[in-house]
Amino acid sequence: MRKRKVETADEKLAWLIIAASVPTGILGLVLEHPVRVGLAKPTAAAIFLMVNGVILISTERLQALGPDGPPRCRDPWAGGGRGGLCRAGRDRGRPLAAALLP
Repeated sequence: MRKRKVETADEKLAWLIIAASVPTGILGLVLEHPVRVGLAKPTAAAIFLMVNGVILISTERLQALGPDGPPRCRDPWAGGGRGGLCRAGRDRGRPLAAALLP
């Protein structure tokens, strides 16, 4: 803290994490009991887990697409002759989907 200046991306990320942790901790203290009581019901917990799973899968698919669309293979025969999706891009969501299975 001698220089009191954020110069690198890592320093900025560290300060953003610290800044985000304070309101999250306060909300956790305030809402702990209502959330615990609300999610004690099996239906509410199941709905919460399903919504959470949909959010995780959606963000994983959007991240796999990237800003320029889906990744393309250099091998034109890899995906049906049109330079289909790379195997790495296609398999990226499988561990996440497997983790969501009961």
